[in-house]
Amino acid sequence: MGKKIVTAESVARGLIVSEAVRQIGVKQGSHLHKRIIDDFNRVKPDGSPMTYNAPWCAVFASAMAIRAFGVQAAKEYFPLSYNCNTIISKAKKLGIWKESDGYKPEPGDWILYDWDDSGRGDNKGSADHVGIVRYTTKDSIHVIEGNKGVTEQTGERIIAINGRFIRGFVCPKYEVVTIQGRAIEEAEKLAKRAVKDRMKYDGGATYNTYNKALKGAKKLNCATFLSYVLQAIKVLPYNRRIWLSDKVNGSGAATLKKRADISHPKKSPKRLLKEGKVKPGDIYGWKWAGGVHTAMVHHIDGKRIYWVTAGKSDVAAHRLIRRRPFYYRKRVDIMVKLEQPK
Repeated sequence: MGKKIVTAESVARGLIVSEAVRQIGVKQGSHLHKRIIDDFNRVKPDGSPMTYNAPWCAVFASAMAIRAFGVQAAKEYFPLSYNCNTIISKAKKLGIWKESDGYKPEPGDWILYDWDDSGRGDNKGSADHVGIVRYTTKDSIHVIEGNKGVTEQTGERIIAINGRFIRGFVCPKYEVVTIQGRAIEEAEKLAKRAVKDRMKYDGGATYNTYNKALKGAKKLNCATFLSYVLQAIKVLPYNRRIWLSDKVNGSGAATLKKRADISHPKKSPKRLLKEGKVKPGDIYGWKWAGGVHTAMVHHIDGKRIYWVTAGKSDVAAHRLIRRRPFYYRKRVDIMVKLEQPK
């Protein structure tokens, strides 16, 4: 068995699947069913509210996205609707529709069904039902669905890959659905740009934006680099910076404290990883006799953490995303977990 690689995408997929699994057994008309409808009606993506007695499979999938990622991200990245065919139309506009019965979906993808499918060729009929993929095996797809069967409750269906009744799939861009995913995406882009622009390291660099640094002495460091990333995803206001020691410092400190869960674990990343507390997009601060450092988790490969880090040797090596075993032994003085916008 290969090593488990944890990315912002895999974490996001797990969030919506876990949310869906928790609803297994919810019956139409129950208070839990009404809460699902109420969550959907916070958005009203079709313009009018959903009623408690109408078929609710599409509402279920939409509500799970809203619960997992908040209204803002759900509206931006998911084809929310109470109608299956509207879901397909919206997914096509978002560029996340997979028109292939034989596609092997990933956890968190949505599967659309057509009960009138003849089983011959790629189905292009009208969609009747939708569910959220829990996982796949070599031959089958395991799906969580609301309004399933004659009992009209949330349950699990197993369907063959490329089986009859499959209409197609919605494949949301889970790599950027969460604020952590967007931070990592922006860090990757900025890292490539910094290398191309031949940026140099300076521990005392204080440029408030990347463009000012570029037009100035072309200098950055671990803290300014991550500040520019946080500015790009609008966690920090433009022109504000932060740096970490055993606390959040800088002109953007007050804003970051409002947008993140901040703790002081006083444990090494190695220990935190063993405890399951390390996630892609986490930002760490260290303070030691030789100075301070700020870095963000890019992904986890087995027992290895890969960092977004613009320290002196990282900039010199033109590698701002890499594994740094040196950090594993250092006690983390502060841990910043960005909070998903509601």
